Amino acid sequence: AGMLAGPTAWNGLLQRLRHDAPLYALCESDPGMCPTAGLAAWSGFISRTRSLPETEQIEAVQTFVNRQPYRPDLEAFGVSDHWATPLEFFAAGGDCEDYAIAKYVSLRRLGVAADRLRIAVLEDRRRHEPHAVLTVFTAGGTLVLDNLAPQPVPVAAVPHYAPYYAVNELHRWDYASVTSQAHASAAAP
Repeated sequence: AGMLAGPTAWNGLLQRLRHDAPLYALCESDPGMCPTAGLAAWSGFISRTRSLPETEQIEAVQTFVNRQPYRPDLEAFGVSDHWATPLEFFAAGGDCEDYAIAKYVSLRRLGVAADRLRIAVLEDRRRHEPHAVLTVFTAGGTLVLDNLAPQPVPVAAVPHYAPYYAVNELHRWDYASVTSQAHASAAAP
């Protein structure tokens, strides 16, 4: 539920991502300069994936990031809610929003425009708890990249997800009521 207090967490994360960006670029150009094995592995993955068609990039990012260990924030970072940068996530693992953030940053590094990506914080009505995923707007429709699913899935495949809000580095979208109407609007770019 801590992730529902997102704007402050998201803005702090964006500052930390800007701070870490030169390190990510350095790691990709020279893996020996990476401070952690996890970051070196991610940087190598980004380099290898860069030449693939976008559809394959999206699938590869989903698979690669989902291999990281799930760890609750309290266990991984010693606090009840922490939005992790890739530097932190690939060193310590993380929870649902950390997977979404790592996928977001991965796709941004691969050249996907920010306006096509959203980290969505939502209610999982099946599990009756907050959850976070990455959505990607593609020519073939909106895909959901979820740490609970092995492959990206069309947004229509997750009708039990009702968004509270979504963010990218450009905007924030708030969904006033958690209804099927709000869910439908989350699919529109």
